[in-house]
Amino acid sequence: MAKNRSNGTETMDGDAREVLVAFATRLLRLDEEIAGLKSDRKDLLKEVEGAGFEKALFQQAVKAVRDEAVDTFRQKVAITDLYLDALASFDTTPLSMAAAASSPRTGRAADALHSHA
Repeated sequence: MAKNRSNGTETMDGDAREVLVAFATRLLRLDEEIAGLKSDRKDLLKEVEGAGFEKALFQQAVKAVRDEAVDTFRQKVAITDLYLDALASFDTTPLSMAAAASSPRTGRAADALHSHA
């Protein structure tokens, strides 16, 4: 760039202007491609749901594969299963029965727990 001596502003020569326009053109093209890819991604996730799969779980599994964290993902699933198994018997514990007795809606322990949260 060259400085204009009369008013102190800078001007751009033809080559620099062409380079700047080329960068702007590339950026705009990339933005269009990104928008198209986002639309394609959205359509794909609709297909996943349409095929009967859980979209959120599918995305978590793909993320685990992408991040090479499959073992960590499997460990989280195993721990969640362990928690669910432990809580499945919750309705027969004294704590559960007390919670159910205090639930004004259905008498279910899970409802009592959610209403106090």
